[in-house]
Amino acid sequence: MSDADASATAYRAVLAELRAWDIDRAFGRALKGERVITGILFYDSFRKKLGGCGLFPVSTWFAANQSLTLAFYRQLLPIAQKGVPYDRQKISRLIADFTQKTQERNTVLANMHISPVKDLFDQVTETHAFQRVTMTALALRLYRKENGRYPEDLQALAPKFLPSVPSDPYDGKPLRYRKLQKGFKVWSVGGNRKDDGGVKVWDWWRRGDLVLESKI
Repeated sequence: MSDADASATAYRAVLAELRAWDIDRAFGRALKGERVITGILFYDSFRKKLGGCGLFPVSTWFAANQSLTLAFYRQLLPIAQKGVPYDRQKISRLIADFTQKTQERNTVLANMHISPVKDLFDQVTETHAFQRVTMTALALRLYRKENGRYPEDLQALAPKFLPSVPSDPYDGKPLRYRKLQKGFKVWSVGGNRKDDGGVKVWDWWRRGDLVLESKI
């Protein structure tokens, strides 16, 4: 998209698809499904592998793992349902609390499902950023199709091309935008949650910004 143009019809079609993609709803459903799947996997795995060994009551150990995992997801879901930007401190505290409980209770299977959660929330935030930056860029192209130029700020896109200016999923502020002599830049602050002024780097999740730049 950076140096190629398309028809207004094509831009509208892609923009409609992106707007219809409810990432928060999909993420919530995935977490709910994960609760069910982990319970089934716990039971099936240990029924097959340990059911006849007689070393300890498998049902009790399984129940402890499942109970802790379900309790973790029960507290995690409301955080996910509030949407981006996620409360990272609350997520970190929740993970630390339940990780300690898994160590105290020797529930190693539960810990396997708890430890990767922070990365999961980071990945969903990243997906939101890609969606919103791309939507904004498409709306900017549509604006240019109708007006022969790009707007001075993103407010000009609402409500005709977008319902409102998308917020940055990393910090909750409006996405950043700069009109260039030829083209534009629109960006999210990225994983370091610091506005670097539209600095485009390959490892934007650690430094710099998540930038979409148009050269036309």
